[in-house]
Amino acid sequence: HGSAQSSAATTTTSDDEDEEEEKEGRRGRTPLTLVSLPLYAALPPREQAKVFEPPELGTRKVVWSTNVAETSVTVPGIVYVVDSGVVKERRILTRVSGAGSAVSTACAESLQVVPVSKAAARQRAGRAGREAPGICYR
Repeated sequence: HGSAQSSAATTTTSDDEDEEEEKEGRRGRTPLTLVSLPLYAALPPREQAKVFEPPELGTRKVVWSTNVAETSVTVPGIVYVVDSGVVKERRILTRVSGAGSAVSTACAESLQVVPVSKAAARQRAGRAGREAPGICYR
């Protein structure tokens, strides 16, 4: 997944990092610096563009993303995906009150956290390793 000096990833457990260090011959070297980047639809384009830039030598890029990265984009170099298993969905809440001819309806929108569908979970897992072998953690 890139060179030993730079890579793009999400988070991993310490055991995985130790194993990765051994594989890449990094054990005993200076640890990689993390660069944390957000990615969501309302983020200004200039900020979104940063996730597509390769990480500098000695850094590991971590992209924190909403559903926007499930299907619409491929971020180069992503090897690991950590899937929370949930999604925020817009729901319309309707309340009916009164009786007979005096019935009134009120609606409000709400974002609710719900379990992700199996199809969306597969899409998320597919983000890992688009360019090289990858792993999805759930």
